[in-house]
Amino acid sequence: MRRSRRIILSVTFTAIGLAAACTHDFSTFQVTEGNSGGPDSGNGGSSASGGAGQTGGATQSGGGGSQTGGNTGSGATGSGGTGSGGLDSGVGAGGIDASAGGSSSGGATATGGTSNVDSGASGGTAGSGGTTATGGTTSGAGGATDAGSGCTAQQKLCGTTCVSLTSPATGCASTTSCAACSLKNVTTATCSAGECAPSVCATGYGNCDLDPTTGCERTIRDDPFNCGACDRTCSSTNVSSLSCTGNQCTSYCEAGRANCNRPTTGADDGCEVDATTDVHNCGGCGNDCSQQHGLVCANSLCGCNADSQCKSGNNGATCDLASGLCQCSGTTGTCRRGETCRANGCTCNGGSACSSGNTCCSFGCRDLNTSTTSCGACGHACAPGFVCTAGSCACDADADCDAGSTGTCNTGTGICTCAGTACFNGQRCLSNGQCG
Repeated sequence: MRRSRRIILSVTFTAIGLAAACTHDFSTFQVTEGNSGGPDSGNGGSSASGGAGQTGGATQSGGGGSQTGGNTGSGATGSGGTGSGGLDSGVGAGGIDASAGGSSSGGATATGGTSNVDSGASGGTAGSGGTTATGGTTSGAGGATDAGSGCTAQQKLCGTTCVSLTSPATGCASTTSCAACSLKNVTTATCSAGECAPSVCATGYGNCDLDPTTGCERTIRDDPFNCGACDRTCSSTNVSSLSCTGNQCTSYCEAGRANCNRPTTGADDGCEVDATTDVHNCGGCGNDCSQQHGLVCANSLCGCNADSQCKSGNNGATCDLASGLCQCSGTTGTCRRGETCRANGCTCNGGSACSSGNTCCSFGCRDLNTSTTSCGACGHACAPGFVCTAGSCACDADADCDAGSTGTCNTGTGICTCAGTACFNGQRCLSNGQCG
């Protein structure tokens, strides 16, 4: 029995000595003792803290040493982070500290609980890291702002500035460009349905196809189907050849008709004047018989119908009512069409008499058989390129027939052929390929 007690005391003192010799560096202690402490700690498992749990177990029956064992168990269990330190009361304390520390390791401090508290604080900071994750959500919101460029639904980003989707200065709602709207023959652009569109066309052009991408594509200065405005067609009434010049219908007329009104807006009235009897537009616009000593207009020519119209300083002058020509006393023969008498003979508008073959128009002497501006009558003009032959307008080359499309000229008859169709006298080939 004594021998047994001596053995027990020897073992006890040895254990106490070993405990006193140990430092507070639990990481070293755990490596040294961890494997051997496992069997007595029960639940220590492979944790290094299990060894310290063994020590706690050994001192549990030691009475007053139990408290010390509890502290050792607390420190070791906290360091182990397993929350299980054997059977002694220190395991519970260690488990609590480990729980407070979360997934953190208590580390190698002398007081495991304190280390766990510190690590817990660090864990708390990690929790704040979770708040940083919330900051990540804010960053996501920033991404949405980048996608929308920070502009409203009615704006787009041009450089660093949000601009209106209805501003032609920055390309309206175009997603590929911030350049100003640039459309063909357009002086002022606008935005229509998000696209650049013409607002004001350049002079002489119109947006006739209503396609905003083509701008003001149509020439309205010389198109008889869009004369002065889109779809404003020159009238074909009493017209030999349709024409538009400078936004006005300047069509060429049939014989005995004149195109004098030439409205620039609204419906065109074709060759509206009856030039066979209009004293102010006799034969053509502007040939005013009333300015020729009061002559009258008959059959598109100015002439007399009374003796008084022929007298101008020659009291013996008479009017040949059959021909409408004046006869001056003291001279042989009669005056030419449109001439009156003066003291020494016939006169054209107060000047010299016209030469043979000419007619006195209110604007001068003209050969009505060859003049392209007074063909067959004063002021009756032929279409461009046409010639006047025996008082009738006629083509003499294929190019004369081109009034928007090509044609051929029968030089024998002076008539154009358009798309296989022979035209009437004076007509040309229009942009639609037809005679007119």
